[in-house]
Amino acid sequence: MNKAFTAVRSTLAGAVIIPSTMLNCLMVVLTIPFGHKKQYIFARSWANIGHYALVGLTGLSYEIEGKENLPETPSVVLMKHQSAWETMLIFRIVPQFVIVLKRELMAIPVFGQALSRLKFIDIDRKSGASAVTQVIEKGSERLADGLWVSIFPEGTRMPVGQTRRFGKSGVILAKEANVPLVLIAHNAGEFWGGKSLMVHPGKIKVIIGEPILPEGKTADQMLEEATAWMENTMRENFPLYKEKAEEFEALEQKQAA
Repeated sequence: MNKAFTAVRSTLAGAVIIPSTMLNCLMVVLTIPFGHKKQYIFARSWANIGHYALVGLTGLSYEIEGKENLPETPSVVLMKHQSAWETMLIFRIVPQFVIVLKRELMAIPVFGQALSRLKFIDIDRKSGASAVTQVIEKGSERLADGLWVSIFPEGTRMPVGQTRRFGKSGVILAKEANVPLVLIAHNAGEFWGGKSLMVHPGKIKVIIGEPILPEGKTADQMLEEATAWMENTMRENFPLYKEKAEEFEALEQKQAA
């Protein structure tokens, strides 16, 4: 019964969020003459609608710890990617920003045009070193234009408890542009997992760490510090993540034996 109730509530939320996505993308495209900073109003409006739909229809809300750690100047953000939630609610957490995303999304009619007009950075994930160069070049331009740059360092959605080696593009961008590197951990995947349409009630915890400043550090040192902070913070604050992580580690050790 609970599962059916959750499915109904999730469907109702989707019935609000999906049309809102289409409408706000269309508004972004139609307001091209006003520039990306005015168009961003519709992107944030979409996030607000999504938030209130999730709270009212599914019972999913969030709380933020460490909001005072957000710098006052444009920065690079590394954020865990576990679900669709963070791609929406990040609009409510940090100042105007762009996301580094896969190029295929730009081919979606209207949606892709909206992302382009908002100055999001599209990359070919198969291009290796070239992709890193694209992030650094375009990311530096966005930062200079007063925009934050958000990157999912693992490159894709990861199940709760799993992780993969962080990509270097974010830390190299922060180092070369001489801007703070902001780390954000959360447990959204516990309530809205992977590509699932099922949204479970609860309160997501978002933790914003103290920024890593590039002065006196190499990109490799920044990457090591960022990776350690993210994994330690996830394990210390989210018991389910720690449990799943230990299960995956035990399985890997068993397979290696």
